[in-house]
Amino acid sequence: MPARDLSVPEDMETKRLRLRRARTRDAPMLFRAYSSDPEVTRYLTWDTHGSVDDMRAFLERAHDAWESGSEFVWVIEERSGGAAVGTISVRPVGRRAGIGYVLARDRWNRGYMTEALTHLIAWLSAQEGIARIEALCDVDNLASQKVMEKAGMTREALLRRRMVLPNLSPKPRDMYLYSVRS
Repeated sequence: MPARDLSVPEDMETKRLRLRRARTRDAPMLFRAYSSDPEVTRYLTWDTHGSVDDMRAFLERAHDAWESGSEFVWVIEERSGGAAVGTISVRPVGRRAGIGYVLARDRWNRGYMTEALTHLIAWLSAQEGIARIEALCDVDNLASQKVMEKAGMTREALLRRRMVLPNLSPKPRDMYLYSVRS
C-alpha cells in the first residue's frame, strides 16, 4: 500500500492532547516552545533553530511532505488551554512507518510524549498497509528510550555510526532501533 493510500487524519485526540496537522503559522509558538532550545534539540537530526524563519522553513517543508505523502507532521497541543508543546511525525515507506517526535522541555516528565506516541502507534497498527512501525534514538538519549518502551516499542538493534546529530557531533552516532509489529 503506497503512503498516499493511507487515510491520514488531520486531527486526533487523546485524553490530554490534540494532535493536529502542522501549519506554517505555528512557527512562532513552536520556535518558542522547543526549536530554539539547545537542550531539546540536542538529539535531533537538525540544528537548533536560530530564528522563527528556520521553523517556518521546516513547516513549509512539512506541508509539502504531507501533500506528497512522504511525511505527516502533527503539532501536539494540550487539550486544556491549547498550548503547542511539540510535534510528532510519521514517515511511511512501503509497509513501514518511521516515527519521530520532539517535546518542549517544560512539558518533559508528564507522560505527554508517551501518550501521543501510544496513540499514534495504535492508529498506525490499525492501518492495513502498515506491517512495521519503527523509530531511532541516540544511545545516550535515555528519556526517548523510556518513552518508546512505555509506548510498547521494543529495542531491536544497535546501529553503529548510523546518523549525524549536528547538535552533538559532525560524526555519525550510534543509534538504537525500536519497533512494534502492527
